[in-house]
Amino acid sequence: MDKDFIFFRGYLDRDQVGEEEPCLLAATEVVQAVCDAGFQNNGFCMRSFSSSPHCYYKYAKTPENGMYMLRAVKKSDMTTLDILIDTRLYPCFIMIEKHSEWQEETKEVVKTLEQVISDDADQYNWHICVREYIAKTTQHLDKFFSAMDYMTTPEKKSVESKTNVHIGQLILEMNGNNYYNDELIKEDSNQPTPESNPANVNVIEMLKPLFYNNDDNVTRFLNEIDGMSSNNITDLVNQWVKEKLISDYGNSRKGDLWKILHDAKLYPRTIQNWNRRVH
Repeated sequence: MDKDFIFFRGYLDRDQVGEEEPCLLAATEVVQAVCDAGFQNNGFCMRSFSSSPHCYYKYAKTPENGMYMLRAVKKSDMTTLDILIDTRLYPCFIMIEKHSEWQEETKEVVKTLEQVISDDADQYNWHICVREYIAKTTQHLDKFFSAMDYMTTPEKKSVESKTNVHIGQLILEMNGNNYYNDELIKEDSNQPTPESNPANVNVIEMLKPLFYNNDDNVTRFLNEIDGMSSNNITDLVNQWVKEKLISDYGNSRKGDLWKILHDAKLYPRTIQNWNRRVH
């Protein structure tokens, strides 16, 4: 993996409000407990946070031996930034990919990690401070190399694995942006092409007029709403209408878009809820 990383350490401290209360977990266990709960509750779903207006976040790999690989996704162009949280040492190590086009967003990522972990650690009467760290080349080399192995080793692929992300009756192959029907996913290499599955192509074709017939924006939209909550989906629709990426002509962003997403089980809530939130 030919990538550079910025190193940070996560220092835990007592919450000022809870100084007189007992700590419910040792400091060495807090970040691991928070990350384990985050993966258990959200899996590989994309999440957004108020502290990070420019990025989405998701777990990029199954946690392993106290290591957690996350990925930040920039909303504007869908570029990504890899993040590793390694709780095997205390204070925990945090490695964030160094990217020339992510300078401002990297600060946002650090702030969000600090806030989200602190919010979840509050139940144990701890909060975390994330500070940049100059790593010594001879220190903890065994942990560093095993962390690199964890980040670069592909997930095992199977029908039950998270390689394919289920969204309603579609399966989104994250690397290829291809859409297949659940019943046609096989363990062998004889998978159908999108063109051979009229039902799924029809969903994409129905969306295209609402996106000014822009194929790339339809694909990008489906990528972005993968794993989103219903409220975040409607917020995204409002943003895209404002940016002239989704048509606001007639009933397009109201009943038409809701029906396509609802029928494809991409937006499960009612049209009344949709219309209350979509401007």
